[in-house]
Amino acid sequence: MTMRVLVDWDIPPEERAVIETWPKEVEIIEGGSRLDQAAKLKLAPRIDIHTGLMRTVTRPYLEAATGLKLVNLTGHGVDLLLRDGIPDLMAERSIKIATADSGDIAIAEHAIMAMIMLSRQVLRAHETLVAHGRWEGRRGPELYGSTLCIVGYGSIGQATALRAEAFGMRVGIVTRNPDSYGDRPHARAFAYGYKDIDSALAQADYVLITAPLTGTTQGLIDVNRLAAMKRGSYLVSITRGPLIVERDLFAALMNGHLAGAAMDCWWHEEEDGSGRDGYPADLPFHQFNMLMTPHFSGTTFGTRQRALKLIGDNIGRLLRGEALRNQVAHDDLKKMAAGK
Repeated sequence: MTMRVLVDWDIPPEERAVIETWPKEVEIIEGGSRLDQAAKLKLAPRIDIHTGLMRTVTRPYLEAATGLKLVNLTGHGVDLLLRDGIPDLMAERSIKIATADSGDIAIAEHAIMAMIMLSRQVLRAHETLVAHGRWEGRRGPELYGSTLCIVGYGSIGQATALRAEAFGMRVGIVTRNPDSYGDRPHARAFAYGYKDIDSALAQADYVLITAPLTGTTQGLIDVNRLAAMKRGSYLVSITRGPLIVERDLFAALMNGHLAGAAMDCWWHEEEDGSGRDGYPADLPFHQFNMLMTPHFSGTTFGTRQRALKLIGDNIGRLLRGEALRNQVAHDDLKKMAAGK
């Protein structure tokens, strides 16, 4: 049985060797810039498996893809699939969904880097040295002995906790099911549910946001949550921008309540249709001790190789009727869309 797999991106040469290791029973169809929307919709009824970024999976495409069996995303998130009735449609059609979850190592390394850069004000030191020739170094805190609160404790949060503890940090978490982590080493400082998030934030010198964007978490970090954080603490976010209220973060940096912040995902970016390139926020955050990166915390060679290998493994599992890796249950998708 041959299955047609739409690889919905322009495949670079270095990825072809991995894709060639996918099961021989598949026919690879390359999408990306090769297919405009009309061509993609015309091709959709012949596709059995789709893989690509979230934004490539739209309601019209799913409606047209009448033989679709699996959507295996190349990243971690599913938030763009929570709209337009997509969770119900996928459940009705029994379309399986899985994520690659391959960027945890890279993103954890990025988070540690961000905390160090903010603490030591690396950006300011670099700018004053390059632009003005001034040797301006300021004392800042160490990660050693400080407390990190990780909000959202999936694979990225767990990978970061492991590395943070290696730096001598005390690590606590906020998660939907705190009791599930009570006996795990990376929750030994504290473990709270979202209803008690203020208690967690108040203990932290650094707060890392890794929670996915859902109906529950949109606007989670607002003026009240920021006020609950210690004065002089740092906020690092590697998740979707809308979890944070933009004007409230700006105010917390302006009045000095936060000593610094780092963001990798934004309120304006390609994933939500706003477009790539251009300033990613409505307010000038760069004037503060803020590390601004263009949604690339997980962009490493290792991340991509792991993602492609996992997708190939899941294709084989689908062919053999086995359980998929990183499968997202339809009920969970519906609950996230409903904000439960």
